[in-house]
Amino acid sequence: MEVTMEYYRIPAWSAIIIAALMHLYNIAKSRGLTQQTRGIIRSSRDLQLVREFINLSMQLAIYYIAMSLLLLAVLAYLVMGGLSFATAMGQLFLFGIITLPMGLIGKHFEDQVRRMEIQPPDPALQETYARYLAQWKEPRFKLPD
Repeated sequence: MEVTMEYYRIPAWSAIIIAALMHLYNIAKSRGLTQQTRGIIRSSRDLQLVREFINLSMQLAIYYIAMSLLLLAVLAYLVMGGLSFATAMGQLFLFGIITLPMGLIGKHFEDQVRRMEIQPPDPALQETYARYLAQWKEPRFKLPD
């Protein structure tokens, strides 16, 4: 099976579009959270909104990794079917070079959630928020508690 010019670009562009949609969704949710709370955690309800956003962010990161691995597998399959290795690597490079800035922009919005303040100071909220932030750094699908 020879890979024709019409089809070899589909996997990378599909992955780029999906990654862009995931990043845009994450940014929209982050902006919505910071606008709704005005960047301040005042109650356990606000902390629950933060928790939901962190869970979404963690899940999208796992989906992004899975999609990247799937793209790699599809490109390997296409190489075995006749696509040149250089073309496949070009597609992988294109995916990385386009999605990297999207990820950095998304990180900026996630950092706004990481810098939220707790007012008035509440030790229970501060402890829970600190625990959420620590768990967010770990490779998980969602927060355990």
